Amino acid sequence: MFSRISKAIKAFRERRFVIIFSDNENEADLAIPAQEIVAESILFAARVASGLLCLALPKSRLQELEIDSLPS
Repeated sequence: MFSRISKAIKAFRERRFVIIFSDNENEADLAIPAQEIVAESILFAARVASGLLCLALPKSRLQELEIDSLPS
């Protein structure tokens, strides 16, 4: 397990996506640090993941940006 976490941290430092798999939900997510997002990252994620693009922000910031949050 530690090896996987180390590899994920290394990938983040190299500005690469990591795949996070959930056994409970039987699905996988792509993750990348928000400060590394550029247009090419969004296009890549939309092309290969074919799903929702999500961003974790505090509620106060969502309100400032007038973005509706998804229900938990």
